[in-house]
Amino acid sequence: MAAADLYETEEGYGLELELPGFNEAEIDITVDRGVLTISGARAEEGEEKGRTYHVRERRNERFTRSFSLPASIRGESVAAHLNAGVLTVELPKSPEAKPHRVTVGGAK
Repeated sequence: MAAADLYETEEGYGLELELPGFNEAEIDITVDRGVLTISGARAEEGEEKGRTYHVRERRNERFTRSFSLPASIRGESVAAHLNAGVLTVELPKSPEAKPHRVTVGGAK
């Protein structure tokens, strides 16, 4: 299973997922009804002549991870990028969900 870190900032949430050996075309990300789903499938590498494998664990690898999102996430603004085997997904909060300062004695 792909190891994940989920964190919160003032601007939103972030998710980092370890996906060594995957490229962008092998990863699928969806946001649907408050659930973020990340899945991936890596195709089997071709057989190499002159090699006899005794252990072969890297042939076909598939994974799916799902995370429930707070209602404050703007699903249409989710962004993702893959760098050095780590997928980073940025989940911005809606403006209403961000902390704001209220002044005492302000306008009524």
